[in-house]
Amino acid sequence: MASRESTEEIELFCRIFNGVHGSVDKGLLTNSNECVVVKHIRLSIHQPQRELQIQRLKANFDFTATLQHRNLVREIHHQECEHDKDLAINLEPWRYEVIMEFVAGENLHDFSSTNVITAPQLQDIVVQMVAGLDYLHAHRYAHRDLRGANIMISINAQGDPHIQFTGMGHVAVALDRPSGAQRERGAWLFLAPERITGECILDESGEVALRGDMWSLGCVVLEVINGGWPEFCQEDGDGERRLLTDDVKVLLFVGNGGVPTVSALLPTEIQDFVGKCLCRNPRERCMTKELKMNAFLNCCKDTVSQWDLPQRVRQEADPFLYRNCSRFRR
Repeated sequence: MASRESTEEIELFCRIFNGVHGSVDKGLLTNSNECVVVKHIRLSIHQPQRELQIQRLKANFDFTATLQHRNLVREIHHQECEHDKDLAINLEPWRYEVIMEFVAGENLHDFSSTNVITAPQLQDIVVQMVAGLDYLHAHRYAHRDLRGANIMISINAQGDPHIQFTGMGHVAVALDRPSGAQRERGAWLFLAPERITGECILDESGEVALRGDMWSLGCVVLEVINGGWPEFCQEDGDGERRLLTDDVKVLLFVGNGGVPTVSALLPTEIQDFVGKCLCRNPRERCMTKELKMNAFLNCCKDTVSQWDLPQRVRQEADPFLYRNCSRFRR
C-alpha cells in the first residue's frame, strides 16, 4: 500500500517538465530525505468538472498505489491541493498532486534519440516492457499511453538497461470498473486502429483495451530502433513512398488500414515480434503470455550480439526512409 506522506512535508526545488496537462517537479521528503518526483495535474476551474476529474483520478491512483513491480515507478501518495502562494515554484490554482519515487536516468524516447542502442540492450528493454505489461494486464489494468516518453530507463556500469513505466495513474484504467475502458487517452502516433475507429468502445470485456497496449508496444520498439519515432510511410500516385509527418494524416492512415513501417533489413526475429504486436485485428494480436515465447525474447545473448545493421548500409539501401534509422552495433 502507499505511504501516507503529504505534500506539506515535501520541499520542491526543481521544475523538470511543463506540459499541457500540468507539470513535474523534483523534490525531497523532509522527514526521510528521500528524493521524489511530484506530478501536478491541472484541474478544471469549474467545480462540477473538477469534482468529476478528482473522482476519476483518486479512483485510478488508489488502485495504482497497490501495484508493486520492478518495472513500474512506485507511487507514494496522491491528493487534491489548492494553490499555495508561498511556494517558490509557480503552480496551478487547482491541481491534483502525485508523489512518486525519483528514478535516475531519462525517458526512453530521449535516451534512444541520443544514444547508441545495441541489439542486446534492445532485447533487454523489450523483455522488461513485456514483463511490466504482463503484470498490469494480470491485474486487469490497461496502460493506454505506452510510449517512450512514459518509460524511464537507466543503464548500469555493465551496460544493462533497467526500464520502468510511469504515467499510469493519470492515463491507465482498471477494466473492471464501470466504463473504465471507454475513455480515450494516449499519443496519436501510438494509438491502435480500434482506438482510432472507436471499436474498443463497444468492447464491454475490456479485452480490446488490453490488446491496444500491445499495438503501442510494437510502436515503442520501432521508436527505439529508429532513434526517434515510429514511422508511417504511404505510397503516392507515382508509387513513391512518402513519410507522413502530420499527426492527423497518421491517424487517417492507420484508421484506414495503414501500419507503421517495419524495415525489411531488421533481423527476422525482430520483424516477427513487431509484426505480432501490429496486427490490425486486435483479437489476432498477441498478448504478453504469447510474446514471452517469441524467438526474439528467447535468443541467446551470443546470437543477439552478432546482429549488425550498420547505419551506412541502411542509408545506402534507402536513404529517405532510414534517415533516422536504428543504430545497432556489435
